[in-house]
Amino acid sequence: MKHVYARHTVNLDASAYSTYYRLWRLGELVDGEAVPVFEKTFAEYTGAANCVAVSSARAGFYLTLKAFGIGRGDEVIMPAYTFPSMPAAVAATGARPVFVDVNAADFNIEAALAERAVTDRTRAIVATHLFGCAADMEALGRLAAAKDIHLIEDCAHAAGARYSSKRVGSFGDAAVFSFGIGKNMPCFGGGAVTFQDTDLAGSVRKLVNAAPLPDDFAAHKKALGSLPSWLLTRPQVFPWTLYI
Repeated sequence: MKHVYARHTVNLDASAYSTYYRLWRLGELVDGEAVPVFEKTFAEYTGAANCVAVSSARAGFYLTLKAFGIGRGDEVIMPAYTFPSMPAAVAATGARPVFVDVNAADFNIEAALAERAVTDRTRAIVATHLFGCAADMEALGRLAAAKDIHLIEDCAHAAGARYSSKRVGSFGDAAVFSFGIGKNMPCFGGGAVTFQDTDLAGSVRKLVNAAPLPDDFAAHKKALGSLPSWLLTRPQVFPWTLYI
């Protein structure tokens, strides 16, 4: 049977909750044997060489910027239409987010405008694939290569989406994914970063391993908090709650 998912729906089913419970009983809720298995499988799925699981997309983005050595005095070009945590992560490194307008067709960053925004302080361009629509990775890839700057994909809305024949997450130097409950590949939070460079992936993994693990209580809050969202976005319920 072919499944059709609505954009407003939290696409979780009972198996997600049963898996969560099983991992909790095994003491592997936030760290365990399932994590490296997932990383390997997800890297293969996206076509990337490496994958590092992180606590959230914003954390993965911040750690990737740090691994690139981006900091005070640097600039990072990004779309003006984006989630606030992305430019906030840039600012947290000491760098300056430089906003570029999006195109009217898919609301993704306009490559021609990004080129005009490049200065001698530009260190990276963020290509956001918004609402499952891939950005113009051919043009952005040429621009990043010509200017010798990093290309980072923001795939929070687009796990599984393709540009030409390749999945997003396999084009840039790094790609950030979110698994929040409202995303098209949902979980109870968390994220991942994919890389083509093994050394860069290793640098981010060291930063992740140096951070303290969240406790089970924080994970329980996210899992339990997903239940109202799941219920209120059921097709039988959603029309009645839309205007409340």
